[in-house]
Amino acid sequence: PALLLSALVDDARRDAVVAAILRETTTIGVRYALRDRTVVPRRIVEVDTPGLSNSDLSRYPYQHVRRPIFPLDPDTVYEPE
Repeated sequence: PALLLSALVDDARRDAVVAAILRETTTIGVRYALRDRTVVPRRIVEVDTPGLSNSDLSRYPYQHVRRPIFPLDPDTVYEPE
């Protein structure tokens, strides 16, 4: 059976990770490529709530909301308008 192993590693540790993969698995080779990414700036907004809150939005009993809605409903894909 085929198995795909992926690892995100900085350049300084690449050789050590490749050596570990070759030593600890039965693979006959390792492919690697430089990857770039763009990070969206994030911000933290602190709010004062009258009680405990949860970052898992699906736990709240939303009413009067158009369904399905991302990310609350499983199998919903984000599609910007």
